[in-house]
Amino acid sequence: MGKLINIFGSIGLKARLVMIVITSCLISILTISFISYVESRSSLLNQADQQLLAMRAIGKKRVEDYFHRAESFTIMLADDRLVEGLFLAYESAFYGAGLTIGNDEKLEDESFKTLNEKYLSSAKRFIENYQVSNVLLVNINGQIVFSGIEDYSGKFAGRNLRDGALNQSALSKCVEAAFAGSTGQAVFSDYEYMESIDEVHAFLCTKSLAEFDHLSEGIKKGDVMGVVVTEIDRALIGKFLSQRDGMGETGQSFLIGQDGYLRSDFYLDSAIYNVREVFKNKKILQSQAITAGLKGEVGSTHSRDARNESVLSAYSPIELVGRKWALISEKGQDEILRPINKILVFILLAAGLLFFTVSVVVLSILGRIIRPLILASETLKSVSFELSASSSSLKESANQLNQSNTEQAANIQNTSASVVRVNTMVDRNAEAATRSKQVSARSEEVARSGRDTISKMVHAIDEIRNSSTEMIEEMKRISNEMSDIGQTINTISEKTRMINDVVFQTKLISFNASVEAARAGEHGKGFAVVAEEVGNLARMSGTTAGEIFKIIEASVQRVNETISMTRVKLDSLHEMAQSRLAAGEATAKQSQDVLNEILKNVSDVDEMLNEISTASVEQAEGVGEISSAVSHIDFQTQSNSVVFQQTAESAKSLETQAEKLNEVVHDLLMLLYSEDKVS
Repeated sequence: MGKLINIFGSIGLKARLVMIVITSCLISILTISFISYVESRSSLLNQADQQLLAMRAIGKKRVEDYFHRAESFTIMLADDRLVEGLFLAYESAFYGAGLTIGNDEKLEDESFKTLNEKYLSSAKRFIENYQVSNVLLVNINGQIVFSGIEDYSGKFAGRNLRDGALNQSALSKCVEAAFAGSTGQAVFSDYEYMESIDEVHAFLCTKSLAEFDHLSEGIKKGDVMGVVVTEIDRALIGKFLSQRDGMGETGQSFLIGQDGYLRSDFYLDSAIYNVREVFKNKKILQSQAITAGLKGEVGSTHSRDARNESVLSAYSPIELVGRKWALISEKGQDEILRPINKILVFILLAAGLLFFTVSVVVLSILGRIIRPLILASETLKSVSFELSASSSSLKESANQLNQSNTEQAANIQNTSASVVRVNTMVDRNAEAATRSKQVSARSEEVARSGRDTISKMVHAIDEIRNSSTEMIEEMKRISNEMSDIGQTINTISEKTRMINDVVFQTKLISFNASVEAARAGEHGKGFAVVAEEVGNLARMSGTTAGEIFKIIEASVQRVNETISMTRVKLDSLHEMAQSRLAAGEATAKQSQDVLNEILKNVSDVDEMLNEISTASVEQAEGVGEISSAVSHIDFQTQSNSVVFQQTAESAKSLETQAEKLNEVVHDLLMLLYSEDKVS
């Protein structure tokens, strides 16, 4: 830094100005470019962050809705009469085919094929409508006797979950938990890699009870028929999370479990980062966003993803059938910042062009300005030397004349200054006494006014207390009316539940009617069409009733919360108002007593100030006479020294101006030439 300063001082004015202008221009361009880049980068990152948060929220809602539908369908299917019939029919076929309970068998006998032709079409319709991959029926011995999809190879159908190859699988544990659990409750197996079939599956299990007596089979009403199992559709979940709106080329959303394994495939590098490969190879995925989401945190971060790529991530926990996972939405930072990188290149090119243009213009202008300055500096240099010599001679003469007069005036000025200070102190004392008297009178007036105001305030506090009590009573009446409204909405909600029950029964009747029509063959086609229309109407009614029930349920909750909060706040406000009113009343009374004491003290002070004021006036008169005499003597002395002082000051001023002129000339020469030329 020191070397740069030395170099700058050794060059001429023209070179300095060129360097200053070019450097200022360069700094301005770089500053503007940097600010533009930072602001644009921040704006793009915020926009991408909002997009990711929106996609995360949409994906979370879709996945939660899907699992809720699958859970409700599983529980509903367990109570359906068709399932009860399927248990009886397929168990009979199992024993009729001579198959053994406890072994993994293949259900490829003709009796199973006949049953499949009769029932699989209805089962597939259920699977498609409720968006699950498959439906399995497991009897009380752990044997899978039915698959909603043709399975003659024995992937699931025919396997025994207690003694067969799948006895340690998550599916087996799910079924046993359903047997041990209560009816109307679904158990989730979570995802599992099944090595025997080289696939990943997840299931929902619930217990099914007999609705009727089947004495020929030894089954009574209420006995356990088995477990209904529905398979989660992983492909559909992946479809929910693979929406590309706003995700660009590098955006993706995925689910991940507490074990660090994926629950949905990546959009990027899906051949490596998919559910099957992750579970099969036991590949645990880690990143800052995954860790935060699995801890239950909600937010976004700039970090590296599981592929070690720099990304912007939005994370959120998601709870599905008792399992806590995390939903992550990510997008590459390179793609987000791609537009600003192009703008930065353009800014740098424009800055280079502007820098070159300014340099040429500055060099041209400075060449015309410097020449007149060089001529003027040479003239000023000769004048400054002559002026400096004359000022030195005049200064010596003025100093000799002024010295003798200064000593005589100093003594008189000291005496005069002392008298002036005494006079000033006396005057201030008198003025202070007068002002104090005026302030005392105003204080007495203000104290009397304050005492009257305090009395009015005490009366006003009493009126406020009465008004506060009336307001609290009115708000309590309003709260009671809102409670009545909440009870009315609850009644409507109960009626809506009844509509849902009727719709559900209608669906079951329609489905059973379709089954019976199918059994009737050609004669039942007309009845099947009517049954299908009834089923459609039941589904529409159920959807509408469900929406009404949700709206009513939300309204009841909001009304109850509002009533509770209102009552709590009213009680708190009433207690606070009473407390503050009591404190205000006590403070007002204390203020009234203090003001009375102040009035008494002000009267005593007023009397003392009258005495001080009289004494101060008498002192001021005596000091004034002394000051007048000393001032007259000082005036005579000052008159004698005025001429000498003016002469000395003129000489000194002339010398100073000469020195300044020399400095200006030297500085001007330094600017115009280098340091070596001036010296």
